[in-house]
Amino acid sequence: MNMQKYGDVFLCRVNGADVTVPFADIVFFESCGHYIIMHMKDKKTLTLRGILRDIDQSLSKRGFVRVHRGFLVNKTYILGIKSSVLFLNSVWGSVPIGRSHKEKVVEISGGIGKT
Repeated sequence: MNMQKYGDVFLCRVNGADVTVPFADIVFFESCGHYIIMHMKDKKTLTLRGILRDIDQSLSKRGFVRVHRGFLVNKTYILGIKSSVLFLNSVWGSVPIGRSHKEKVVEISGGIGKT
């Protein structure tokens, strides 16, 4: 995957064109095989070629947290946690929390809405 981070935007290549997306507009990344679906706050999605592991470490410094093998979430959009589910908002609903990520997610989110 050809992607870079410049300031407050995420630069990636989609269908041969360079695309920049402000980090604040990215709600979460979802892994689908060898592709990553970037879900944005305006309900648009971009499909990138690559694997989540490639962007996980660099985006953790930008407020993103790995909550599941298949999901990397922007902490800004986390509303609460219940059991093994992370609630985002009424538009996005929820994403699962993987067992191996739960402790870190609760710690990073400050226990927001934890039950």
